Amino acid sequence: MTPKLQAHGVHVLKFGRMVPNFGRIGELTQAILDMLRSQDWRDYVDATGEYHFRAGEFDYFLAEHAVAASDLPRLYLKPADKLELQAAMDDQNKDDQYRRSPAAVMRAHPGGSLGGNWTRYGWDKAKHPLGLRTVVRARTGLTWEKQAQQQRQRQVKDRRMHLDDVIAVVLKRTNDDTERRYVIDELRKRVGKRGRPSKDHQQWARDAKRLKGDATALAKYWGLTKRQAYNRLSEVKSRFTFTHRKAS
Repeated sequence: MTPKLQAHGVHVLKFGRMVPNFGRIGELTQAILDMLRSQDWRDYVDATGEYHFRAGEFDYFLAEHAVAASDLPRLYLKPADKLELQAAMDDQNKDDQYRRSPAAVMRAHPGGSLGGNWTRYGWDKAKHPLGLRTVVRARTGLTWEKQAQQQRQRQVKDRRMHLDDVIAVVLKRTNDDTERRYVIDELRKRVGKRGRPSKDHQQWARDAKRLKGDATALAKYWGLTKRQAYNRLSEVKSRFTFTHRKAS
């Protein structure tokens, strides 16, 4: 047992004792960030044994000390704080030197509380406790919006010149930025979050006819799950009659 591990253990013990008594989210936020940045959680010793966590196992440490997964979305975190925290608990990183499975960590620390706490505090069901946007940004270095923009650029590659001409016409026929923002506002009303018309049943009916009512193909085209595509088809059929023939 080294003095360094003991010193880290003192910090960890103080943190663990304070967790049940935090009355304010701001206090819990600061305590978690201080612990993360101190790196004391990586290697320490306490009355139950010696602990060694890898760089991507901070969520295991939090669970070990009775921090609930449901507390993370409530923390007062700046965007940079979220990225820093997510980088220390990315469960999709398969590098064994970065992160082990919960079972492996439990075996490595037989005297710990992770075995019961992982389920008790909701970590086993916490898919993205810091939000999917944070996960995407931490893994790719790009915002959700920037990735979507790059994807659209790839998708319209063959029609890029034509679309640039459309933009040029709009710029030429509008007098100032106010008019251009009006055009953008109106386009946004007509385009759904996934790039398809929002509640545009006529367009959906045309799509269904063109793809012969194939729910699988429509789900892929609309960017929906198959169940969502079936629901949309039902909505279309209640308003319109379209014909299709099954592929032979």
